[in-house]
Amino acid sequence: MTKYRNALPQLSGGIFLNDAGLETDIIFNKGVEIREFAAHTLLPDPAGREVLTTYFREMLSLAQSKGAGFVLDCPTWKAHMHWAGDLKASEEEIKQANLDAVAFAAGLREEFSSNEQPIVINALIGPRGDANIATSRPISPPSCPSSTTRPFTSPTPVTPPGPVPRRTRPPSVSRSSSSTRGCPSSSCSGTGSSC
Repeated sequence: MTKYRNALPQLSGGIFLNDAGLETDIIFNKGVEIREFAAHTLLPDPAGREVLTTYFREMLSLAQSKGAGFVLDCPTWKAHMHWAGDLKASEEEIKQANLDAVAFAAGLREEFSSNEQPIVINALIGPRGDANIATSRPISPPSCPSSTTRPFTSPTPVTPPGPVPRRTRPPSVSRSSSSTRGCPSSSCSGTGSSC
């Protein structure tokens, strides 16, 4: 699995593609709910796993058809201890989710082993807060052991220059009232603290 660990081929100047917004595509274009925007939660469910497999096969097929390499991101964006509480997951479950996600990506790389260019597995870890909110300072790593979590305290947001465009959802996808992300009201102006 550590095929390119010591010599990353994408640093040599070739053309490499990567995926196009995994969670966003699956939620908004495919109409599939992802618990807490955490794609790794789809892996244990056969139907969810098939959604992920189809998504990545489309991306890998595109790279193959264009003669490009591919940086294959594991679905691990929120598979870390900061989000464990929201996901109701133990440290062991988070660890297993990461192992499963990397094994999943390795299986896809093997499936596309005929690709002329390299497929590099990238097991990324996402932010401790909302990646869509600009902050004036970085969030420091927790000083506590990895087996505990601290509540996230949002830093002071930076006011962007000019008006911020409001994101909209396609009409075919409705917000779930049980979601802890975003406002369940379809008439929300996006200005409330829970919007």
